[in-house]
Amino acid sequence: MKKLLKFLIKEVKTLYYKLCLIWARLTENFIKNVKNIRCIKSKKALVIYITHPFKKNIKKLAHTNIKETKIMVDILTDMSFSVDVLDYRYKYPIQSQEYDLIIGFGDAYESIFYQAARPTCILYATGAPLPVQNYAETMRIKAISDVKGINLFPERVFDRTWPCSDILSDAIISVTSGWAKSQFEKHHGNVYSVNITSLSDELVLSDAFIKNKDPRQFVWFSGAGAAHKGLDLCLEVFKEKPDLTLHVIGNLEQEPHFMRHYQSFLHLNNIHYHGFSNSRSMAKYLIYINF
Repeated sequence: MKKLLKFLIKEVKTLYYKLCLIWARLTENFIKNVKNIRCIKSKKALVIYITHPFKKNIKKLAHTNIKETKIMVDILTDMSFSVDVLDYRYKYPIQSQEYDLIIGFGDAYESIFYQAARPTCILYATGAPLPVQNYAETMRIKAISDVKGINLFPERVFDRTWPCSDILSDAIISVTSGWAKSQFEKHHGNVYSVNITSLSDELVLSDAFIKNKDPRQFVWFSGAGAAHKGLDLCLEVFKEKPDLTLHVIGNLEQEPHFMRHYQSFLHLNNIHYHGFSNSRSMAKYLIYINF
């Protein structure tokens, strides 16, 4: 009876995961054969990152990960892979046996290491290992609390840390050659770096502009995690340096707790808050402020 019950539970789970994957396809969070490779003998690869660059109505380039994903798919296609793309936020196990290569991160990627057979797996690391990131942010929050008496909420602390991905992957691609990469090298021998991606084709700046830039103008440009990325420190420094100008570019409205404590800094004469900027408007900002 116990064996039958275990079998039924396993079958129900398998069916549930299949239904989840079907739903992911219907919502374009899982896209099969994005380049429509017709060769029957082609190798199969799965990229677990983001899928919206391949959706029909993509209109804006708001983050470098759009370019990164497209480049990965193009390179794998040139290497004769048929490429599927799955959103990294997909939380359920996947059947990895049908692939020759899997590149990515997330819960689905971590699930591969709990399967008896697995393909070549490459962790695509967009930052430091998650335990290190979690520790770094909580230490920054503690430092602000100790010095300023301000209790900020964590914005980039993850409840999942994916340890198998960090250690058991066949290789790691780190989107940095600096500190973050060094954290992986402590426990992995095959860590490779790529240059930090930019939408450089969107930022066409003339030689005259570069030559005549104003050394007193500074830009803080980032995504989520203002305290984690030291915006509070920048604001405090520039408050004491009125002869220098700081331009803050990022979506701080998504961090109301940080804004509540630091909004007054953004109204100083030498600190200008521009809000969120996509790649196309970034060049205009840089030219406008003569950065």
